Amino acid sequence: MEQSVQNTQRYHASYLRVSTSMQFSGMESQMRSIEKYYKDNDITNYKIFKDSAISGAKDSRPALDKMMEEIRDGNIIQVTTFSFSRLSRSCSHLLRCLETMKTHDCYLVSLSEKIDTNSSLGLALVAILGALAQLERDLIRERVMAGLARVRAEGRTLGRKKTRPSVLIRQLFIKGLSSRESARIANTSTGSISKEILEMKLEMAKAQGLPKNQANRISIDKLREYFLDEPFKHQRKDEKKNKPEKLSEKLDLNKTPDHPELTGTLPPLPPVILDRPRQSTRSSEIVTRGFDTTSVEIIK
Repeated sequence: MEQSVQNTQRYHASYLRVSTSMQFSGMESQMRSIEKYYKDNDITNYKIFKDSAISGAKDSRPALDKMMEEIRDGNIIQVTTFSFSRLSRSCSHLLRCLETMKTHDCYLVSLSEKIDTNSSLGLALVAILGALAQLERDLIRERVMAGLARVRAEGRTLGRKKTRPSVLIRQLFIKGLSSRESARIANTSTGSISKEILEMKLEMAKAQGLPKNQANRISIDKLREYFLDEPFKHQRKDEKKNKPEKLSEKLDLNKTPDHPELTGTLPPLPPVILDRPRQSTRSSEIVTRGFDTTSVEIIK
């Protein structure tokens, strides 16, 4: 029988966080260090609050908000974390959390820095380390922005390579099929259909000299009529300007090219996936341990 920690008894709490859903080892190492700390100090009555795939720059996080609510209710005597950066990467947010803990007779312990806030020196060191954590985050952001500016200056395209079948999507759109039906035939998502339609609107607006913010005002009927003859008419004009030479012969799309690896028959196409389950990568978890029982509550 599962039994949760009683509200009348104060307990220990620990907070764990990783920035991406792929950092499984990071979450496990934090959990291992905290459980070792509780075992060495004979602490059996505690809760573990987890936030996965959530940035530390965000002040509001599901598990963190729940933990701070428990602190305001006076239920938590100590918060243990692997490092201060797990709790917050903003100095102002960290100081607000510390002020809330101090007001409700709760103190913070960091295992990596080996500092607790049960003394004036500990509070001062936490403020200094919080400022350093924010400085580290700001420096990372500056390096990323500088790298993006360099890539743009070199004329390279940012982001991952487009994989949606643009030719097929435009042909289905011109024929009047709905987004859901087009996504089923093209074996893609309805979001990819919407992105391709938006690109078509931007191309039409650019050809007609309209600003980008008025591209969404183009009606679907006018868009289909504009791309009826050539789905890539405006995009082809831009490509012709950059081409040094013109192809003398037109390619026959129905003819199989001569290649030693294409002498046999081609393999069949993969089946069309009709239903695609969508799962959120973000999760928050609260694990309660005490009285030789364990109860888990998942916050969605």
